[in-house]
Amino acid sequence: MHVQTRPSRGPNATTDHRTIVVGYDGSSEAQAALSAAAARAGDGGTVVAVYATEPPSNWLDTPYYARAVEMRRERAARVFEELGRLELADVTVEAEVAEGPVPEALAEVARIRDADEIAVGSRRLGWLRGALGSVSRRVLRIADRPVVVVPRVSADGEPADRTSNGSAIPVPSPISAHSFRF
Repeated sequence: MHVQTRPSRGPNATTDHRTIVVGYDGSSEAQAALSAAAARAGDGGTVVAVYATEPPSNWLDTPYYARAVEMRRERAARVFEELGRLELADVTVEAEVAEGPVPEALAEVARIRDADEIAVGSRRLGWLRGALGSVSRRVLRIADRPVVVVPRVSADGEPADRTSNGSAIPVPSPISAHSFRF
């Protein structure tokens, strides 16, 4: 794995390999999405790990605002430090911090980078929180390119189960024939 900061696609692109944007916050779900994106990008491909953060509220007083910005920067740095320790295919991993709601930030970075697709991890929320709107569902609604939703995988390679009952809600997708649990 190579980590770099130069854009892989767009007006200054230097390669024809696949580029995949991944929502990355360091969680096990995000790591599963990053691994899947690296495999889908293939040898020589590029994975853009995006850590999206909401901008601090403008109503914060100046010293508090500055501290909130610094805390977000520190968190992003810690999350991206982990990238070098992950075992991924032979891909280039680029780290990017984006401001704004996660779905909009991922869609915008994908548009700017002219990415082939967006990958996000699924936290497999309960039915109530899933109905209220998970990040993966919101990305599916606003993205202008294919979106791959990757479930967290357990140690035995099976999707990890976070729900107490075995019910699944089938969600049709042009990319996958799997059922997703929300």
